Amino acid sequence: MKEKVQLTENAMNSIENGAVLYEKDTKVESIALLVKGRVELVADGISMVLGTGNFLGACDIGKEMHSFTYNAKDDCAVFVIPIEGMAGIEHILAEKPDYRGLLVTSLNYFLAEIKKQLQHLREENESLCGFIKEKYELCSQVATMCGFEVSVENALQKVENCMQQSLQEPEDLGRYYLECAKMPIEAQKKFFCGSQYVAMYHYREQCDVVNEFLSYCREQGEVLHRLFRCLILEEDALFQTVGKLALALLEKGVRDPRIDQSVDQIVEKINETETFLTEKAGISVQLDRDKMERLYFALLSGEGQTQEEIEKLDEPGIEYLYESLGQIVEYAPVHMRVKSEFTEAVEAFTVLPDKFARTPEATEVRKNISKLYYEIYEAVVKKSMDDEDIPLAVRLFLDYGFVSEKLLTDEELDTMLRLRPEMDPAEDGCRVYTMSKWLQAVYDGVKETSKNEFDEDFATYLRRRVKEQKITQKEMDEAIADKEQRMNFECQNMFRYASRIINGNITMFVPILCSDGIFSNMKNSYMTEKRLNDTIRQIEKIDYSIFYRERLASYENVDINKATIIERVTPDIILFPIYGRNTIMWQDITGKRRTSKGRLFVPIWLEKELSLEMVHLLGNFRWEKCRTETGSHWNDFRYPSLTSEYTDYLQFYKKNSELSQERKNKIRAQLVQCNNKHKEVFLKDYADWILREARGAMKLSRVARTILFTYCPFSAETMKALEGQTAYSEAAKKYIRDNRAARKSLDMMMHKWAKAGLEVPQEITATVEYLKG
Repeated sequence: MKEKVQLTENAMNSIENGAVLYEKDTKVESIALLVKGRVELVADGISMVLGTGNFLGACDIGKEMHSFTYNAKDDCAVFVIPIEGMAGIEHILAEKPDYRGLLVTSLNYFLAEIKKQLQHLREENESLCGFIKEKYELCSQVATMCGFEVSVENALQKVENCMQQSLQEPEDLGRYYLECAKMPIEAQKKFFCGSQYVAMYHYREQCDVVNEFLSYCREQGEVLHRLFRCLILEEDALFQTVGKLALALLEKGVRDPRIDQSVDQIVEKINETETFLTEKAGISVQLDRDKMERLYFALLSGEGQTQEEIEKLDEPGIEYLYESLGQIVEYAPVHMRVKSEFTEAVEAFTVLPDKFARTPEATEVRKNISKLYYEIYEAVVKKSMDDEDIPLAVRLFLDYGFVSEKLLTDEELDTMLRLRPEMDPAEDGCRVYTMSKWLQAVYDGVKETSKNEFDEDFATYLRRRVKEQKITQKEMDEAIADKEQRMNFECQNMFRYASRIINGNITMFVPILCSDGIFSNMKNSYMTEKRLNDTIRQIEKIDYSIFYRERLASYENVDINKATIIERVTPDIILFPIYGRNTIMWQDITGKRRTSKGRLFVPIWLEKELSLEMVHLLGNFRWEKCRTETGSHWNDFRYPSLTSEYTDYLQFYKKNSELSQERKNKIRAQLVQCNNKHKEVFLKDYADWILREARGAMKLSRVARTILFTYCPFSAETMKALEGQTAYSEAAKKYIRDNRAARKSLDMMMHKWAKAGLEVPQEITATVEYLKG
C-alpha cells in the first residue's frame, strides 16, 4: 500500500515518486500547487495525470472532501497552502492576485482533460459493446450449424441493459470553460488576475462543472466494468461461452477457424479492457488467468481431456464476486431509496473496526442492515422465481446470506464457491428446503405459512385483526388468497424473528455473512440435505419411533370400527441463510392436523457439532409432539404420557422412594441448572438416553429410564446389544407389555381380513412392522 506523506503547510514539500499526497473521501484541509513533476489523480471512473501549475485539491474546497486520490508519478515538489472552505480560497485570491489567473486557467485545462477522458470512456464502452454482441452472435451461428445448443439471449440482454444505463451528458455542459481552455494561456491569466470577484465567480462554476463531469465519468466507468463482467467475469460471459463451444467442437474432432480466432480476439480484448479499466478508469479487477491458460493449452494442443476442461471452465472463481453488493442491490426490484440505504449500511458495516461492538455507532449500523435486509431478500426471492439465469452473487445471497466479498477472506470465498448442496438419494428422509425455496413454496400455496412469534399462522393473525376491527372480513378473504401477502407474512415474521434466535447473538445480531462472525471451519459448518438426514438416521437407529404418529381408522368391509394406525411423518427442515449456533423446533405440526408435518429450523452454517445439536433438536420435537397430542392434559399425571410422567417425576422427586438421596441431590442440581424448567431437564436426559444409555453407559435414574423406555423405546437392534443388563430389562417391562397387547390386537384384526379372503391394507402391515421395533 502506498504511503501517505505528511505535508508541511505554507512551505515547499519534496514528494517521492509513488507517495500519496491526498486520499479520496478525506477532508480538504489544504491544497497544493504542483511546482515540479507529475501527479496521478484517481477517482471512480477516471485516472489522469497532471503536470506543473495545477492546484491539487482545489476543485473540492466547496465539497470539503477530496474527490480524487493524488499519487506522485515522479519525484515532485509542491507548495502547500492551508485552506478552510470557500472563505479561505476567497481570502487567498484577494491577497494573491497572481493565483487568480493560475487557479482559473489550470481548472479550465483540468476540465478539458476530464472531458477528454469521458469521451474515451464512452468510445471504449461502445466499442466493447459492439465486440461482445458480434462474438455472441457468431457463437450462436456456429453452434447451430454444428448441432450444439448455445443460448445467448440472456447474455445479450445483459449487454443491452448495461448500455441503457449509459446516459449522455448535455452537449453544452462546461462548453464555456472548454472554449476558454483553447485561448492563449497568458491571455487567460491576464484577464482573471484583474478581478478577485470575476476569478471567484468562475472558480465556483468550474467546481460545479467538475463535479458534473465526474458523475458522468463514474457512471461510464461502472458501465465499462459491467461490460467487462459480460466479457469474462460472469458464468455466461463471452469468454466462457465461446471457450466452451471451442472445447466442445474439439472433443468432436471439429475445428472452426472463426471460433479459434475469436478466442484469441477475446483474450486480447480482455487484456486491453483490463488495462484501460486500471489505467484510465481507476478501477481494479481480479482475473483468473489460470483458467484462460488452461483453455489455450487445450485448444493449441488439440488433444487431452476436453470434457474436463469444459467442466473447469464452468467453475466459478472469486473474481465473479467482485462488487457483489452492487450486483445484489441492482438485481433487487425495490425502491431506489431502499437500495441506497442498504448499500450505505453495508459499506458502513464493512469499515467498522469492530463489527460487533456495543457502541451506539456499530449498533445503529447493524440495526439499519437488519431493517432493510428482509425487504430486499423477499424482493429478490420473488424475482428469482421466474429467472433461469440468476447471477452467482445473488444465488449466494439467497442461500448463504452472502452480501459482499469484502466481508469474507479469499479462503472463505473460495470454500463457499466450492461447496455443493448434496441431495439425499433416499426418499424416506426429511425434506430440506433452502429459505428461498421455502418462501416460493409458501408463495405458490404448496406450503402453509408458519406461525409467528405469537403462535399465530396467517389465517389466525388475520382473524385477530378482523376482531380488533383493523381490517374487514372482505380484506381478510382477499389477503388469504393473495400470494404476495402470504410470502410477506412468512418473511417478515417467521424468517425475521427466527434468524436472530438461530444466530444466537441476540443483542449484536446482523443477518449477513462476515468473517468476524464466523467461529468454525466453513466446510465443516456447511449443512446439506444428505448430511442432515444421515445424522437423523443415526438417531432413528436408536429412537426408532420418533417420527411416528397414531391415527384412528375404520374398515367396514371386515367390521372393524376403530383401529389404531401408526404412520411415519417426517418434519420439514428449513435452512436459514445465516451463520448460527442454534437450531429451532418451530412447529411439531402444521395447522390443526396431528398427522401433518412439523418444521425444524437449521442455519446453513452451523457452529456447533451437528450430531449433538440434532439430538437436542429432536428431543425438543419429542416433547412438543407429546404436548400437542395430549392437549391440555400434557402435564396431568392421570393421563399417562411422556410429558405428564416426566413433569410428575420432577415435581415430586423428593417423595419418590425409588430414588436414593444421592440421586435426589443430582435431580435438584439439574433443576437449578435448568432454571426449574422441566423440558430443559428432559432434553439433557434425552441426550444421555441417545448418546450414553443406548451404549450401555447408565447415566439416568431408574425412574427416568423407565419413562424414556416407555415413550422413546430403543430399537430392536439397540435392545439386542443391551441384552443381559438388568436395568434395561426392568425399564422395558411396561413397554414390552403394551407392545404385546397392541400386536395381539392387530393380529386379531389381520385374522378378519384373512378369513374374508381380503388383502391386508398396507397401513396395517406397516403398523405391525413398526411394533416389531
